[in-house]
Amino acid sequence: MILYDSSGKPKRFDITGNYLEGTMGKLYIVGNECLKLFLNSIDRRATNCFDEDVFTTIMALRLKNFYQLYDLYYNRNLTKIRGYLAKYYEPKEIDILTMPVDYVLNNFYNLYESTTKLAVNGIRICDLHDDNVILQDKEIIVIDVDEYHKDHIFNDEKSVLRKNIRAICALFISLFNDALYKYHSSENKVALSKLTSELFRVNPIFGADPICKKLSRYKYPIDYLKRK
Repeated sequence: MILYDSSGKPKRFDITGNYLEGTMGKLYIVGNECLKLFLNSIDRRATNCFDEDVFTTIMALRLKNFYQLYDLYYNRNLTKIRGYLAKYYEPKEIDILTMPVDYVLNNFYNLYESTTKLAVNGIRICDLHDDNVILQDKEIIVIDVDEYHKDHIFNDEKSVLRKNIRAICALFISLFNDALYKYHSSENKVALSKLTSELFRVNPIFGADPICKKLSRYKYPIDYLKRK
C-alpha cells in the first residue's frame, strides 16, 4: 500500500500481516512501529469525527506517558486522511496493585502533567479507558487519541482541566479494579473497589499531592487498600 505524507511524498507499507480492528480503524504492526488505517478515509474538511489540528498539536507536544506519534498519511491529492504512524509498545502482563507504589505515583504525576498541557491547549481527553493504555515495566502509555477534541461549549482551561483529570482518575480506578478481579479473586472486591474510588477522588486545586500522601507510606498499592 502506498500512502502520502503531508508534503505529498509517497511511502510504501507492507500490510499483509495480521491486524487488530477497533471502532475507527485497523492497526498493523510494522517493525517497531504501528500503522493505523481508518476504516473510512476522513475528509480533511470534516470536523465531526477526527480533528487534524488537535492531532498534530498532540504530536508536537510529545506528552509524557502518551504514545509517540510520527506522521499522518493521506491519499494522493492530500484531501483525505488515510491513517497515521506511531511507535509500537509491547504490552506486559502487570498487576498494578503489586507494583511498587512509585510506579503508580510516577505514572499518575506524568499523566497529570500531560493532562495539564492538553488543557492549556484546550484539548479534551476522550475515549480513555483500560483498553487504550499499555502497561509496561516502568510506564503506563496512553494510546489512541483519535477522538480527542476541543470543547467548544465549556472551553475555558479550568473546565477542560477538570474533565481531563476526571478521565485520568477514572482510568486508574479502572486499572486498579481490573487488577482486583484478575489477580486478587479472594479479596473483598466491593470494599476494595470503594477504597480505590476514594483514593482517586482528586480536586484539581490540590493536584496529585493527596494521592501521594495516601500511598507514600506503603510499599505496594494493595497494602494501602488492605490497610484496615
